[in-house]
Amino acid sequence: VLQEFCTADVDLAVGRLRYSLMLNDRGGIELDGTVIRLEPQRFWVIEPPLAQRKLHGLLHRMARGRAAAVFDATAGFAALGVLGPRSRELLTRVSPDDFSDEAQGHAQARRIEIADGHALCLRVGSVGELGYEIFAPVEFAAMIYDALHAAGAAFGLRDAGYYAVVSLRV
Repeated sequence: VLQEFCTADVDLAVGRLRYSLMLNDRGGIELDGTVIRLEPQRFWVIEPPLAQRKLHGLLHRMARGRAAAVFDATAGFAALGVLGPRSRELLTRVSPDDFSDEAQGHAQARRIEIADGHALCLRVGSVGELGYEIFAPVEFAAMIYDALHAAGAAFGLRDAGYYAVVSLRV
């Protein structure tokens, strides 16, 4: 689930991402997810699938009375996880971009070219291994998926569903 909002009250550097907790007025945890600062006034919030409605409502309440807008971009993007010790090697086969630690360190986000399309690439480590999450406009998603599978055949690439990946989180 992808939400986009604008605010100036976050200390996150542009191009960085952070696993975050969203608290209610009593300090209790309402939701958890990933916040990415794309530009000084532009953020993406990624929430697990079952929490989409709750997050959307919470962000709308937070934006009330502020110079902020909330936009649900979920239907416009596909999310693909490329996780595991050879994920960097696989991505270099389908993208001209540099995936070295120097080019994109842990918890960094950037736009990339991939399989003749473009996407937002997050460097993650949520399963205890090197990994990337690719958020691509839906019009490029099938092309990117096919290119990853073709290039990943040499590695024994296999699909895993969302809940299988979540069960590996450390």
